[in-house]
Amino acid sequence: MKTAIFRHGIVTLLLIAVLALLAACTPTEEGETENTAFEGPPQVRIISPQPDAIYLKDASVVISTRIENAGPDISTVSLMINGVNIGTTDASDQTAAAFSIETSWPATTPGDYTLEVVAIRDDGTASDPSSVNFSVQGEVQPQVTDTPTEDASGSTSTNTQTNNGGTSSTTNQQAATATTAPTATQSQPSPVPPSSIPPTASFPTATTLQGANIRSGPGVAYEPPLGSVAAGESFRILARNPEPSADRAWFRIEVFNSSGWIAGWLVQVNGDISSLPVENPAPPPPTNTPAPTATSVPVAEVDLSIVDWSTNPAQPSCLQTATTSITVANSGTSPSTQTNVVLQDLHNGSQQAVSSATIPPLQPGENVTVQIQLTVSTFFAETHTYRATVDPDNGVAEIHEDNNSRQFDYQLQQGGC
Repeated sequence: MKTAIFRHGIVTLLLIAVLALLAACTPTEEGETENTAFEGPPQVRIISPQPDAIYLKDASVVISTRIENAGPDISTVSLMINGVNIGTTDASDQTAAAFSIETSWPATTPGDYTLEVVAIRDDGTASDPSSVNFSVQGEVQPQVTDTPTEDASGSTSTNTQTNNGGTSSTTNQQAATATTAPTATQSQPSPVPPSSIPPTASFPTATTLQGANIRSGPGVAYEPPLGSVAAGESFRILARNPEPSADRAWFRIEVFNSSGWIAGWLVQVNGDISSLPVENPAPPPPTNTPAPTATSVPVAEVDLSIVDWSTNPAQPSCLQTATTSITVANSGTSPSTQTNVVLQDLHNGSQQAVSSATIPPLQPGENVTVQIQLTVSTFFAETHTYRATVDPDNGVAEIHEDNNSRQFDYQLQQGGC
């Protein structure tokens, strides 16, 4: 009897010891909620433009970057083209492990360019520079370049040459892009991933089979392109031209915070397009050859545009001041004079608040960032529009007057109302 009691006591002590060890090895609730540490420098990946991409003069180059191994201590992300800073984004409000930044750059001058992106932490730790090369062409010359061009029939002739002195070949390829040069091994377009914007009864969608130009009208005669989009992107279709065949038609799509036309043979249509409005815009005016001038008087070539902006908080609240940082750049070849940038809050097209900041003279390639504070006190829980315009009175003579504004929609939070 005593032996059994002794054995029972030994077993009990062993169980208590095992439970104590398990409790010591189990992480506490407090340990489970500790923040993840992000060690080492951040990592930058350039999504767009693609390596060796080719853009037409006056196109809008979409710049999209992905910052990884980021975390809450990322301070800024800087973008440089050919060594000139075109914009520095304040990323101090980003706390995720990875986030994306997107902006655009006007391709006003033909040439070869290198985009370089660097992300920096609060303590000065910087990522390795991520870079990509692209070029801007004054005009398309099919006989000497391997850039395919669109035509009315939907087919494209492409001359492809090898770089190692080997043979060259000429191929006819259906639905080729007008912006990105193909390689010698490219054949049919790759399968397109599922559309990220589902079609609805009111709005079918178009998913790009490959890179494509966006134009101001339904045809390649509408020059220059408004910009370009990458393969696999999806857009809502708003209208079509009278061409009955979908693979030969042009579609007006929702893009660039506005709309533009894309060739039907460069997209996959999702949804019913039979009830779309049919639009037939007037043809573009003929291009007249300018008469030679008697004197060679220098012409100012200034091009001001908003290359970056951010609003804090991202969704402004009623009766609470929001601060917007706006970066204005001179992408021209001549210095600009002093002007200003105006920030408006609009509700159904009616101005609710407005403020402005001074833009000093800028040298070619130079940019400046200003901050504007705005307080809105009407129509909370409804959609508003923030619109920023540089040189609103057109007091500065520019190469382009149609790239001076940017805007975005948001819902005004209740705040103090």
